[in-house]
Amino acid sequence: RFPEGEKHDVALFKLGELEVKKKDYNKAAKAYRELIENDKFKDSDLLEDVYYKYADAVFEGKDNTRSIEAYRRALSNYPKNKRAENVMYLVGELYAEQRETEAARENFKRFLEKFPESARTSDAYSEIGDSLFLDGDFLWAIPEYEKAINTTTDLTKKGDLYWKIALSNEKLGNFIQAENILNYLINNFPQHTQVVPAHYKKGKMIFAQHDYRKAIEEMERILKIYPDFEKASEAQFLIGKAHFILHEYEPAVRAYQKVIMSYPVSAYRDDAQFGVCDVFYAQGANSLARTAYLLAMDNFPNSTFLAHAHYRIGDTFRNEADFKNA
Repeated sequence: RFPEGEKHDVALFKLGELEVKKKDYNKAAKAYRELIENDKFKDSDLLEDVYYKYADAVFEGKDNTRSIEAYRRALSNYPKNKRAENVMYLVGELYAEQRETEAARENFKRFLEKFPESARTSDAYSEIGDSLFLDGDFLWAIPEYEKAINTTTDLTKKGDLYWKIALSNEKLGNFIQAENILNYLINNFPQHTQVVPAHYKKGKMIFAQHDYRKAIEEMERILKIYPDFEKASEAQFLIGKAHFILHEYEPAVRAYQKVIMSYPVSAYRDDAQFGVCDVFYAQGANSLARTAYLLAMDNFPNSTFLAHAHYRIGDTFRNEADFKNA
């Protein structure tokens, strides 16, 4: 298969490349591994390249654990290889993909120490932030995201990072800070893909802080600007719920009915229909509430609200002193 008299190491190297072209990565890895493990090739000029190609073959074979080991061995033996920077970053990504957050974090820290002028410096800081976020260390994730912002000029990346900082503050319960960051994202990155989610996240945080009047205004603003965004039905439902909490029953019913009529495949249709029932119950319309609950139970027999509905139906009978049916 190879020219007569060709050196064995060259032959194995070419065999590995041939198998890579055929996408038979297991056979390619086997050929490269023989070059690495056989002592008679320890002085081969091809060995440095082979270490990296072996790791590539294992990686292409979808074995992340073994590819991490192989890449790390290549980096350890040949740290000045022209591919070292990209490979070291890839190792961090592989750790992150496997949710080995601490290993990913330490790898990206070493990457930043070894390649401080890398074009991927911002990405590495962001990855460190992500690993901390996944571990629930939201307070420590924020400064890493800030470092990432300060080391990139890419506006899309900056917008992504501000979004992550806002989420981190939300997790910490710093709602005012999170809202301020979301406003900054909305105002300074108007074309960013996270602008619509930022508007919605802002509305939900306002709702969570029990500022229902402001929450209604924010949700209505979102629906006016982005009527077809993916969480439109939930926004409409929250408008109804906010009105209900404020004892504004007529607008609550209108908002709930809009969920039912305008979003036929929404997961919030049963929430909305049972919400209408709760309005009738809160108004003391016992017979109407009872009828509404029974209709909702028929329409949504698998709803999580069934127990709640049965309980409220019992209450309507009790309110009428009909203790037997209650």
